Amino acid sequence: MFLKPLKISLLCFRAIINHFNPKIESYAAVNHISQLSEDQVLEVVRSNYDTLTLKLQDGLDQYERYSEQHKEAAFFKELVSCLGSEQSTALFQSLCLWPGQLYLGCS
Repeated sequence: MFLKPLKISLLCFRAIINHFNPKIESYAAVNHISQLSEDQVLEVVRSNYDTLTLKLQDGLDQYERYSEQHKEAAFFKELVSCLGSEQSTALFQSLCLWPGQLYLGCS
């Protein structure tokens, strides 16, 4: 399922943010800086990277087998086909109409 890997990724991002935000704020406070440059943030990240711990999530070794034909492919193929035929019919009808005339069909 798609949501499980997404949730796992978000947990990792949250852990990274929770780890580095206090370090960056502390660095800024100690050095009396209101806004850090990219290089300063990179310095903080590099100096605190070794203390970052991420929890290995369960189920990462399980995956859904890839398929060229997704379950929804037939539905979308039919939908596009219907939309295409409706659009071409509407276009054909609009080309056959003159102002003030009813569509009686073009031949």
